[in-house]
Amino acid sequence: MRIYKDKTFGMLIAQCFSIAEHQTAKQWSKVFLLRYWIANKLFPVIRIEVGSGDHIYFKALSLLTAGRARNMLSKEPATTAWVKGFEKDAVFWDIGANVGIYSLLAAKTRGARVYAFEPYPPNFDNLIANISLNKLTEYVSTFCVAFAEKTCVDGFYVNRNWQGAGASGNAFGSAIDQKGQAFQAAERISTLGMTIDHFIEIFDVPCPNYLKIDVDGIELNILKGASKTLSNPTLRSVVVELEESRDSETSAAVALMKAAGFRIDGTHRTTANADNLSTNYHFVRG
Repeated sequence: MRIYKDKTFGMLIAQCFSIAEHQTAKQWSKVFLLRYWIANKLFPVIRIEVGSGDHIYFKALSLLTAGRARNMLSKEPATTAWVKGFEKDAVFWDIGANVGIYSLLAAKTRGARVYAFEPYPPNFDNLIANISLNKLTEYVSTFCVAFAEKTCVDGFYVNRNWQGAGASGNAFGSAIDQKGQAFQAAERISTLGMTIDHFIEIFDVPCPNYLKIDVDGIELNILKGASKTLSNPTLRSVVVELEESRDSETSAAVALMKAAGFRIDGTHRTTANADNLSTNYHFVRG
């Protein structure tokens, strides 16, 4: 790993503005412009070697983004191996793309056609910046949209404990975290939510060969809105993050996938934190 323009001061300023940008809508435009001026002047660009001579650059618009970049190959090694196993030119949907860890990896190492979905504006900003930085705009299409059980406009709730680029733990539809517990929202953003099936039908985009869903709590709802897509044999493999403490929802998600013709190929914890029981379920058709 190499860090270019490694300026800790810039990183601290980034974090301050990632938090400040959520205070009021009136302040947004000023903070937005100032944040991007600082980004171009001070923020470090982190280079990650991803094997076979390939590397990926990340623009660290916050301390969270920098951490995600530095840990991209070690945090979820099974997911990394899954992405690196895609055949060339595969279609990959990354739902809950955050700042683009797996979208960039798929496009850079496998030449995949990537559809990256991220509803949280600061993450989406950083996602676009990273795609442009790596010159992957011809490979990665981005959408600031949420997926849900039905197509609607609803609130995207920003967890006050996790704000700014690189943040997770937010929620679409209600201020409920991945453990099923209510959290205090710093703000509510009106956001378009769609079903996967409706998105494909309306916009005539290709069904994915590979699908990743990591949205911190509403994975089951998203699967319920994807019945046609899940039954399409074009879709070969799905990775879904599920919270083990929510037994009924995890069981329902597994049953839904099995009914669609998938089997569990493996599971792995997404963190070593004993308080976080999130597990990635890898499903394959057959």
